[in-house]
Amino acid sequence: MRRQIIVVVAALALTIVTSSALAAVRVTERPGRVSPGDKASVTITVSPKARCTIGVYYSTGRSAAHGLGSKYAKTITWTWTVGSATKAGTWPIKIECGKSGTAQTTVVVR
Repeated sequence: MRRQIIVVVAALALTIVTSSALAAVRVTERPGRVSPGDKASVTITVSPKARCTIGVYYSTGRSAAHGLGSKYAKTITWTWTVGSATKAGTWPIKIECGKSGTAQTTVVVR
């Protein structure tokens, strides 16, 4: 009986480790360089399919631009307009997809 319990626990642990190893968020399209007033886009693939949120952080804080809401899919694209008063610089983008993981990239505003 004890051996059966050990085998079951080991199998469950292996399943958890394997499923965690398969979870991944990958940026497949980066926004690159944009000017104030331009549209910017970032695309990710997430495995398994997940609900993901994005944060674009300029000098004034987190952007509330239209198009930056949470989305649920395997391939997700966010497109937004960079504010006309956004300062030049390299600004971080943080993407969170729950148990599937996180990803980061940047947008360069000229």
